[in-house]
Amino acid sequence: MATFFDQHRLLPATYSFAFGSRVKASIEGLDMDEVASAYLRPHPYCRLPELSDPKAPSEYRTEDYRSRLRRFSSLLVSWFDLSASLVVNRLANEVSNTSKLYQQILIEAAGFKVPDSLATTDPLAARAFVEKHQSVIYKSLSGIRSIVRRLPASEMKRLENVVSCPTLFQAHIPGIDYRAHVVGDRVFACQLMSGHDDYRYDPRAIACAATLPSRISERCVQLAHSLQLPLVGIDLRRTEEGEWFCFEANPSPGFTAFDRAGEISEAVADLLVHADSRVVHP
Repeated sequence: MATFFDQHRLLPATYSFAFGSRVKASIEGLDMDEVASAYLRPHPYCRLPELSDPKAPSEYRTEDYRSRLRRFSSLLVSWFDLSASLVVNRLANEVSNTSKLYQQILIEAAGFKVPDSLATTDPLAARAFVEKHQSVIYKSLSGIRSIVRRLPASEMKRLENVVSCPTLFQAHIPGIDYRAHVVGDRVFACQLMSGHDDYRYDPRAIACAATLPSRISERCVQLAHSLQLPLVGIDLRRTEEGEWFCFEANPSPGFTAFDRAGEISEAVADLLVHADSRVVHP
């Protein structure tokens, strides 16, 4: 049996959570012990449109209601993080993506090459990094999405702005982009053709199914397992010399944009359906 928990309903009518030697929970009569697997794609409760809709019940705008909503959200997330069920993905296991430099260390440990990087608020250090590598990209340090851009010579004066905005600079790696989605032990890859530095913002970008070399697929699976992520989107680039670089492992990938044939969706469903609730997935 599949159950869909609709966040737009806000607070459930009844629920209970107990955290001790065993984690117990029930939501509107559903014993959460019966949940063998779960797919999470939560939206921040504070941003739900129902809370700002002038036509919604006035109770929604009270601090008491919002406080109870925040408490329920926290309890639910805690249950998913501590449950023995298969969870795709536990929010606690997504934290590596909140620090690009930390995740880069984990990516390198999985056997991938990573670009030379500098995180700084020092304009002089940034300028020295650019002069060393000549071609450099810059992006956000955190897990908040940002547009990856190359730094042109005409914008060197903007480096002074890093004083108030910690920024991640990386040596630009020429090559062909690939996106690999790991679902359990399976890898689904595609090659991206784009003239932009960041293909995600190229309306003319083309994605074609691709097969990765076996050693690269194995590294992708190894990285996913090390991050304890049953589902992850991995950004790769192959250079003309045949070297493979990894830039990021996205723990909440919007895989449907790459899933023209539905293979990734089917693999995620298969993973959830065949989960063994008796196996603890840390």
